[in-house]
Amino acid sequence: MSALFLLINPVRLYTMQYKTVTATSSLMVWPFYATVGALSALLLWALVLPVRAQTPGEVLSFQEINNGVGGLAGSPLENRDNFGSGAAKIGDVDGDGVPDVLVGAPGDADGASNAGAAYVLFLNANGTVDTQQKISNEAGGLASGTLAEVDIFGIGATGVGDVDGDGVPDVLVGAPGDDDGASNAGAAYVLFLNADGTVDAQQKISNGTGGLPSGLLEENDFFGIGSTKLGDIDGDGVPDVLVGAVEDDDGASNAGAAYVLFLNADGTVDTQQKISNEAGGLAPGTLADGDFFGNGAAGLGDIDGDGVPDVLVGAYGDEDGASNSGAAYVLFLNADGTVDAQQKISNEAGGLPSGLLEENDAFGIDATGLGDIDGDGVPDVLVGATQDDDGGINVGAAYVLFLNADGTVNTQQKISNGNGGLSGSTIADGDEFGRGAAGLGDVDGDGVPDVLVGARRDDDGLLNSGTAYVLSLDGSPTCVSGPGLLSYGATGVTIDFAPGTTGPGACLVVSPFDDPPTDTDGLPAGDNVSSYRIVITADAGLTVGPGTQVRFDVSQFGGITAPGDVTVYSRPDVGTGPFTDVPTAVETNDGVTELVATVDGFSEFVFVSTSGPLPVELSAFDATLNDEDAVLVWETLSETGNAGFEVQRAAGSVNESVETSHWGVSTGESWQTIATLDGAGTTDTPQSYQFTDTDLPYAVDSLSYRLRQIDTDGTESFSEAITVARPVQATELLPTYPNPVRSQATVRFAVPERQDVRIDLYDLMGRRIRTVVDTNVEGRTEAQLDVSDLASGTYFLRMQTKGHTETQRITVVR
Repeated sequence: MSALFLLINPVRLYTMQYKTVTATSSLMVWPFYATVGALSALLLWALVLPVRAQTPGEVLSFQEINNGVGGLAGSPLENRDNFGSGAAKIGDVDGDGVPDVLVGAPGDADGASNAGAAYVLFLNANGTVDTQQKISNEAGGLASGTLAEVDIFGIGATGVGDVDGDGVPDVLVGAPGDDDGASNAGAAYVLFLNADGTVDAQQKISNGTGGLPSGLLEENDFFGIGSTKLGDIDGDGVPDVLVGAVEDDDGASNAGAAYVLFLNADGTVDTQQKISNEAGGLAPGTLADGDFFGNGAAGLGDIDGDGVPDVLVGAYGDEDGASNSGAAYVLFLNADGTVDAQQKISNEAGGLPSGLLEENDAFGIDATGLGDIDGDGVPDVLVGATQDDDGGINVGAAYVLFLNADGTVNTQQKISNGNGGLSGSTIADGDEFGRGAAGLGDVDGDGVPDVLVGARRDDDGLLNSGTAYVLSLDGSPTCVSGPGLLSYGATGVTIDFAPGTTGPGACLVVSPFDDPPTDTDGLPAGDNVSSYRIVITADAGLTVGPGTQVRFDVSQFGGITAPGDVTVYSRPDVGTGPFTDVPTAVETNDGVTELVATVDGFSEFVFVSTSGPLPVELSAFDATLNDEDAVLVWETLSETGNAGFEVQRAAGSVNESVETSHWGVSTGESWQTIATLDGAGTTDTPQSYQFTDTDLPYAVDSLSYRLRQIDTDGTESFSEAITVARPVQATELLPTYPNPVRSQATVRFAVPERQDVRIDLYDLMGRRIRTVVDTNVEGRTEAQLDVSDLASGTYFLRMQTKGHTETQRITVVR
């Protein structure tokens, strides 16, 4: 069914769209939008050669995931959940061809305070969440009462592959606050997953449980706080893992340790090998007091080519060059899990520039393997530094390290506010970006691995609820060397190069391409033609063998209910000349249906269909401000298969032209789903809808709204965005909340025109305690007030502006 809107003043919608061609003249007229079959949600990807200079490791675009953002449904996160503290690529759990990921929320309180939780996120190819499954004491199949108070389950995690051989990937999740055998000794759980992300069975690993010897872990070892899959080190056919114990005291207080666990197929430990100052081959005296070795870890694969996987382990408290600047160690392992050789990476070792890391950066607090981003044959790695201060205080950062085969750093790319492709204000004060990290593989199909990075103390909507960023990274793309199948990952695009294909080093990149063909000669009048095109351009020197096929996995594009009605058209020169039809077939193998276009060379392609249902016709969409509420009203002339509407909101005025990016989503404002309304199904009778937004964010002077219309078959389209202005009428200091306050409070104020604003905090004796705000601003503004260091009692906030003074009482409680 079509989910495409017809607006009074139509604008191009940034989902897959089709236009009906009318035969008028060489200057084509596009009177309305239609769809191919039910292709309204189809996002075509263009295969094009890179035209920009490549900077490996930089962020091309990102997708944020938190309450109501990036597809996370139902606003499940609460205050201090710390979502994003841990993350793990699991593999393709649901079998849709897109890698899935587990993200921890160790502050979750299901069943017990800070017991913790984890979310299995089933990702789309654009980095958004398709569906999610929570795993906690109260959800997802975990045995009831598994987690106790302050177990902080979810802070460390790693995919372990299909341990039990049931065809579904499994995962290990840490619970470093577990008290088996000793307070905070720690634990880890191997979770055997079902295809829907729920837990089929579980195996705990702790003191005396799951194969670990009783008493192995001591008080405050915090075993499970970091972990990574190593691969099958001992060759028994079962993946092995490394798990950190960050406050182990071998050789020094809180020096840290790591355990290589050789797993059995039931998730228990067959044997283990400790790596610390006193065990496992680490050079004596390597770790000092407070190094916290083991908090972050990343499997690297076999860097040195000896047939045994190697690993990077962080030591975020290391003090090379600056106190707590941090470090990481590349450990070259033997088949028994001991260390054959080691390479330190810090301010003073391993190829990092001296002074790169600053005091309290905490470099090494988390890490993840990325694969070979720069194409030099050596795996690369991302390492977090959560206390980095670029653009704020404790904002956080991550470093992409391009490694040499000896474990040293060849070059590095920092990702932080103002660096590595992020704007100077992407991440806020105290967000601690870099704590949870998971290499995802090539989600977006551009030939370069992508990564998820957490910001566990992000405050979007709630205090420290947390967020995660899916980052699309730049790098060296997959290149063609001869005949064979070249897949572009989760995009669903595959090219089957036939015999006779030659041209080593010729590269292709899959990325969104959102403009229609500039000329449409040769396309059949009256049929539905894609307003997106596919351009396949070959590097010089690439010869394409006859019979080469471009294949489109129908399930990856969504909504193609009649693939037999679709024909691919092409022309030899991009942007000029007539289109002709290309031999197009529909093939189904092992349950996968593909559109197959046979080509004798690369050129410009479009999709054409002879069928297409009537669209949902949106005749009006308006929003007005009623006191502090926004009232939205819209009408449809007719509907076909309309399941309903999602009302989405973004702060500020949204420019529609930025809605398509590398991910196919906005890189500007973040859209949040705030309501869902049922549609009328199929009807020729005009329908009216209304929604009142009564929960407007305070510190926003304008809001934008749009509608996401969803068909009964799951396809979707978006309306034009409309903006509501919220002018400030008078200077005011609004009630601070919470009040009474224990640690953090939000101070809110508004001024109708730009002017100097100062807000100070005073005690009962009239002594100024601190300045909360001292700025030049206009409109609505929020500021954070930290009272965690103040004694219980009554205090006063005093706001001063030009010609206005206002005082407010607040109470601090302990």
